[in-house]
Amino acid sequence: MAFLSAFTFSLATPINKLLLTDITPLALSGWTYLIAGAILLPSFKVFKTGDRFHKKDIPKLSVCILSGGFAAPLCVLTGLTLVTAFQATLFLNSETVFTLILALGIFHEKVKVKGWIGIVLILAILLLWSVNFNILNLSSAYSPGVLLIMLGCFFWGLDNNIDQKLSVKPPAQLTCIKGLSGGAISLLVSVLFSQQSAPTAMEWVGIVCLAFITFSISIVLFLLALKNAGTITTSSIFSISPLMSSILTIFINGNIANAVDFAVLGVVLLGILLLIKDKQECNQPFACRFPSEEAVEKAV
Repeated sequence: MAFLSAFTFSLATPINKLLLTDITPLALSGWTYLIAGAILLPSFKVFKTGDRFHKKDIPKLSVCILSGGFAAPLCVLTGLTLVTAFQATLFLNSETVFTLILALGIFHEKVKVKGWIGIVLILAILLLWSVNFNILNLSSAYSPGVLLIMLGCFFWGLDNNIDQKLSVKPPAQLTCIKGLSGGAISLLVSVLFSQQSAPTAMEWVGIVCLAFITFSISIVLFLLALKNAGTITTSSIFSISPLMSSILTIFINGNIANAVDFAVLGVVLLGILLLIKDKQECNQPFACRFPSEEAVEKAV
């Protein structure tokens, strides 16, 4: 599920870059998330089992909506207008960095030796790759567009960790709430700042495909993976999404990649395999660090 989530989400950057030619970031974010939420509305009737949302979940939901449904896509899409699609994919890797830092430092997830080796491999290679392995000239590597993308990735990292705390809830319903709420906020802000514009027929097709494939399907798969594998393993596997996206930009946006990019993919996959192996050594998969649904419910 994490791999499928990474692949479907990898389509977002090249498609967004095409749509941002005529649509503002606020409007594109708003319509995409709103449509993604609307697509998942039937989930409230189809999936009647599982823990329902209660008033005590409102604070966590609010953080998820504001960080993952509004702030993150706005920052990333605005940054995408200032850099090429390929450059954007390089720095989208920082979502994994922020997610893991928050998971380890604030939310106290635990990992063993092999897992740590995998994490270090992933983070080191992605950080070096993001600055084109030029560690002596960092000032020229970052631009306003890059900083906005990294800020958006921080908000997504926060959202990922809060989502894991809500993972006992139906994933489709959580995605629906985030999509409808985050999209509505973005569209309201775009109207207030007179940034609303009417998409063309072809742009509507692109927005609907974007909402259905790269958000509805991808986010539900991601939340299911969080529920079964936890934040660290899921986010580490999901970290290959920007690498997939960079390859897609070659065909969709006409950008250029080289052998180094594919070498980075190999190192990241090695780190992921080490993380997975680390979790398989537990008596029960993920039981060494992922509590039961009953324990999570009591803690909440």
